[in-house]
Amino acid sequence: MHKAARRITQFEWDGLLAGLLPMGCQQCLNGAKLVIFATGKCKNPLCRSYCPISAERRDKDIVYANERKIGNWNSKSGLETVIKEAENAGSEGASFTGGNPLLVVDHVIEAAKNLKKHFGTTFHLHLYAPVYHLKNRWLDKLCLVIDEIRFHPTSLEELCMLDQAFLKNWDFGIEVPAFPGQERYLIAIAEWLESKALKYEKAPFLNINQLESSESNYRFLLKSGLSHEKDSLVAIAGSSQTASAVVSWVSKNLELTTAHYCPSSAKDSVQFPARLLRYARNMAQPFDIIREEGPHRGLLIRGAIRGKRSLTKHEQERLKTILLEKLEIPEDQIAWDPNKKRFLVNPLILEDCVREIRDFSEEEDLDLLLGIVEEYPTADGLETGYDPL
Repeated sequence: MHKAARRITQFEWDGLLAGLLPMGCQQCLNGAKLVIFATGKCKNPLCRSYCPISAERRDKDIVYANERKIGNWNSKSGLETVIKEAENAGSEGASFTGGNPLLVVDHVIEAAKNLKKHFGTTFHLHLYAPVYHLKNRWLDKLCLVIDEIRFHPTSLEELCMLDQAFLKNWDFGIEVPAFPGQERYLIAIAEWLESKALKYEKAPFLNINQLESSESNYRFLLKSGLSHEKDSLVAIAGSSQTASAVVSWVSKNLELTTAHYCPSSAKDSVQFPARLLRYARNMAQPFDIIREEGPHRGLLIRGAIRGKRSLTKHEQERLKTILLEKLEIPEDQIAWDPNKKRFLVNPLILEDCVREIRDFSEEEDLDLLLGIVEEYPTADGLETGYDPL
């Protein structure tokens, strides 16, 4: 009897799914994953050729927890910073990525242990790494703290290196970009996963990412005869069609293996705004207004007062006194921002006090700048909009 095809779910961000969405993907799409960039180093020449990692991170031994740069992440202070960032972000899990995090596998294991110790065993951890440089002796230690493993092979020959990894007590998957026209290659990976699934009664997944360009890999992609999709500066033409064909094939031909296609648009339209919204709800000051809806959800709207030159300590105190005592702004509606050297104020209150603050600015010869800013609630505090008052 002919086997019925499994249902394909099409998400509003154009993602496709045949099977069960991996927990790592679920948390990522909900903005609930802390992304730990473990290292920018990677010794695989093929991965390096099409890897979209920025020039600022490529080949550098640096660590980020979301947008926060971590110093010595295996020191007590470094690990505490990672944990604090997870708290700020309202994270329910973390992913280790790179570069190749296996090049710093001892640091990954130590960080994973500390995250599990602090947040509990349900704090979901997944690791994404090339097959290149994998050592089987690491697997026993990794599987004690990693809940989900995602390997990135660069050839079918590398799959034989994953036999032992498949048997460990974690969710197992392959994650690769969809090069246009490589349907047969991706289907061969899916067939390998299905053969293991049937033999060991374990349900793996194939995560297919839309091929993306960046300043780091665009020349390689261009030399390979590839180009951007119309109206996109990132997505490579033909990649989504290849991924779609593979998900369709898996749904019709395989029983246990999940196939999930994640388009590049999911990062900007779903994952990142969802993560920003979690940050905003945790990090907002009492006077901040949070954008709750739309493509810019998660941004903070706040009033800002700064000098064209840096304010002295005395000038800061004088301005604060005026704001609190003369203008009678409640103390919880104002704060000094030492990073950007400015006062943050309830934006609605600031709009009502523009004339009085300008009068004070002229009297004290401070040359103050007043405006409403929109910015990320993350460590970098990226400013995305400014309306001068």
